[in-house]
This record gives sequence, C-alpha cells and structure tokens, in this order.
Amino acid sequence: MTPPRRSERSAAASQVGRDSDLGPSRRRPRADYSQAEVESLMKGVDRYGKAWTTILHHYRFHPQRTADDLKEKYARITKVLFDNADVVAICTLSDNYNANDFYYTAR
Repeated sequence: MTPPRRSERSAAASQVGRDSDLGPSRRRPRADYSQAEVESLMKGVDRYGKAWTTILHHYRFHPQRTADDLKEKYARITKVLFDNADVVAICTLSDNYNANDFYYTAR
C-alpha cells in the first residue's frame, strides 16, 4: 500500500510562515548611524545617563530610531571599546567630543 499523496491543503499548510506567502517584510528598513547620531548618543549618555527615551527626545536622530535602538548601539560601542584589549579608546565625553576619537590597533 502506498502512502496517500499530499493534498493541496497540506501543501499550503507547509508554506505557512514563509516570507513569500506573507508579502512584503514588516521589518523596518535598516538605517546606518551617521557620525552626528553617534556623537549625539554619546553626549546624551554623558548628560542623561542611560535614560534612552530622554536622549531620543532631546537630540536629533533618524525618525525611525527607537529608545531600544539607542540602547543597542551604545552597548555595541562600549563592547568594542571596553571588552577588546586591542582597542585603545581616547574619547572625551564633552561638547568637543568627536566620533573620530576612537583609534583601533591592529592585532
């Protein structure tokens, strides 16, 4: 006896959850951080601490940025600066802060 063929209904059920069936993606388009945004983020942390929503509302960021986006970006910046022994960070978190003050050393 041969197994029953897959019906159209079960074939359609196996496609549930695939992007092609759902139409366009619902994710926000990716927007890279500009140098001005990184500077604003660092100045905001210097002034307000880790109050991400406050920083978001007091500085200029891309219109689709969220407080969680700022938190994740800051975590990535600090991970690179402070967890990697091969990185030397020279930064002053003041009004004359410049995002180009990060220097990376070769391994």
